[in-house]
Amino acid sequence: MRIQEGVDPEDPLVFDSQQLHRQPGASQKLQREVPIDMSWRNDVSAAVSGGPIPVEFLLESAHDGILVAAQGRIPLEANCVRCLNPTEWQEDIHVQQFYAYPEHANDGDVEAEGDVAEIRGDYLDFRDAFRDAVVLALPLTPTCSEDCLGLCSQCGFVMAKDPQHKHEEIDPRWSELAKFADPDRPAQGE
Repeated sequence: MRIQEGVDPEDPLVFDSQQLHRQPGASQKLQREVPIDMSWRNDVSAAVSGGPIPVEFLLESAHDGILVAAQGRIPLEANCVRCLNPTEWQEDIHVQQFYAYPEHANDGDVEAEGDVAEIRGDYLDFRDAFRDAVVLALPLTPTCSEDCLGLCSQCGFVMAKDPQHKHEEIDPRWSELAKFADPDRPAQGE
């Protein structure tokens, strides 16, 4: 077997292309436990660390390559951008990658949606495609709920605790006159 440098055949996101014997129409269904990598994150969200997650794979052979499709549920965590409370949820991940045989990689015969990678050696390295799908599923503005009220813009109070929370607002141009109504009250801004 030919192993591409840097590819670990024992990794659950690496597949042996010889299992399909270059027979168009041949397919193989697999379920593997994929460990979560803490580098799967953006600036506000991350894949939750912990045990591996079950992922279903389907490998399908075509005359010009092999299509690898995967689906699973990834646990994610972030702080809500409205109220700053930590929140966790699960996101469905669906990803496909077509791997072209070397003799078809650069000709116009390869017709596939999305990216096309060339098969190098006997193993298909699905790690980058899977990581990219997870990172793209991470929201840039995660919220704990769709109707999260966020924080009070004046004092930082969590509005979900009391949606009626508000402050007396005095137009700053009239704040000095408020002293005459209540002489013990300092003017706004003091």
